[in-house]
Amino acid sequence: AVVAATATLSIKRRKTSDGDEDEEEEGVKDRTTRSSWLEPDAPPPRRILIVASSGCMGKSTLAKTVAAATGGVHLEMDDLCWTPGWQRRPPEAERKVVEEATRPESWVCAGIWGKGKELVYERCDTIVLLNHIGQMALLARLARRCFRRCVTGEPCCGGNQESLAHTVFGKDGYVRI
Repeated sequence: AVVAATATLSIKRRKTSDGDEDEEEEGVKDRTTRSSWLEPDAPPPRRILIVASSGCMGKSTLAKTVAAATGGVHLEMDDLCWTPGWQRRPPEAERKVVEEATRPESWVCAGIWGKGKELVYERCDTIVLLNHIGQMALLARLARRCFRRCVTGEPCCGGNQESLAHTVFGKDGYVRI
């Protein structure tokens, strides 16, 4: 199933015969189109891939929220592909890490890139595509996140520490000269 549009976490409730509310299904509900897995007879999604453009689009936040709500494992492609010191895993090691991470019955993966992306695509049963939020909003979010990580030392991308120099002007940064 592919959900294309802005996604939000939703729990659908229905009235039971005795008048109580019962949770019918949990998951990401598309605001503009109805996805097949939201149909009454469809099984709930178990392996969800959340895709958007790079940097501060809400992939990680949504993945954490959905994983917590569904009991699935939360996966971050950035954590699977990078090692400390901002070193990319060798291709075969990266594939092996992704293969291992996507074995569980239920997971929610934020992002799709790297040498193991084919495995994630093959194993997911639902893809959520997040809409672009606009360049100015994206830059503002990116600046806030970078500043927060730099000040707090919050680890990212496989245990690395973000710096303005690396995030903006580094080899894999947003500004390439």
